[in-house]
Amino acid sequence: MFLTISVELSIKLVVDSIDRHLVSGHSIESAAVIPGIFIAWCINMGLVNPSEFAKVESAVVRLKYREITGGEFLVAALGGELREEHLSANGVIFARRWYAPFLEEVSVRLGEKPEPKWSTYEQIAPWLTERLLGRKSGRKKWWRFWS
Repeated sequence: MFLTISVELSIKLVVDSIDRHLVSGHSIESAAVIPGIFIAWCINMGLVNPSEFAKVESAVVRLKYREITGGEFLVAALGGELREEHLSANGVIFARRWYAPFLEEVSVRLGEKPEPKWSTYEQIAPWLTERLLGRKSGRKKWWRFWS
């Protein structure tokens, strides 16, 4: 008689962390900007796992109302680490495909030390949205198809 044991391994990876961005001369606030932009965008686009944010709902609301930045949210609510379990299934797929190109695009658009402001988020969020939707967000409106 054989006993079969089935074990499902679900490895959840770290998408990014402030530790990866802490270089000499950078503060924790500066190190949190890039992953903070990404998690703020994911929250705004509904690409997060709601069960992971149940305990930090007030911080999510403050983020959505732009009372705090994505970096501040990352540090306060997620301990400075963005993990795959924080994301929905679609969010994980998106992060696995687009996070490395996102880091490159941030470097090109924002330089080495992006500022922890919402205007910084606004410079890169359209790029993420275009990748998610698969099209340029600045296209003509559907009712102007003839022009």
